[in-house]
Amino acid sequence: GSAMPFEENVALTKQVVEYAHAYGVTVEGEIGVLENKHQSPFAPGSYTDPEQAAEFVHKTGVDSLAVSIGTSHGMIKYRPNLDGSYPELRYDILDRISKLIPDVPLVLHGGSGLSEEDFKKTIEYGIAKVNIFTDLCLAGERAVRRALDEKIGYLEMRNMKVAEIKAEAMKKMVLFGCNGKA
Repeated sequence: GSAMPFEENVALTKQVVEYAHAYGVTVEGEIGVLENKHQSPFAPGSYTDPEQAAEFVHKTGVDSLAVSIGTSHGMIKYRPNLDGSYPELRYDILDRISKLIPDVPLVLHGGSGLSEEDFKKTIEYGIAKVNIFTDLCLAGERAVRRALDEKIGYLEMRNMKVAEIKAEAMKKMVLFGCNGKA
């Protein structure tokens, strides 16, 4: 619903929350627009408005909230603005949102390609969940390429791919400070 106008996003998300909660299922909402690497450069109006985020949570009852602070789906390093710069990560916006809705876990979509410093800072400012799908895919791809170069059979290649993805996930868990907290 985040690509919809605010009130439509609220109405749809509220319906999803009511249905999901009846079955004990949590709901992650999203407000603000996260483009992907195939869309136009990041528009400043795409950042999540902190007051609107608080209103959204209040009206919908979501359990967690994905916010837009300058990341994009896919690798951010592939998405420069027209002037060659990259979207600015807006920690000020993230800080304000976390202060307005301190009891709602915040989510960072489009975390792949961020620096370790950026990850640590987003967590410091309230991010509780980070999506890094592209980073995991790239780890698997590296293993597949290595296996093909070495003419390794499919089953061993699959095992290499799984091991690489697992190693990347473990590396990120340590970086995020969530290892051992299942």
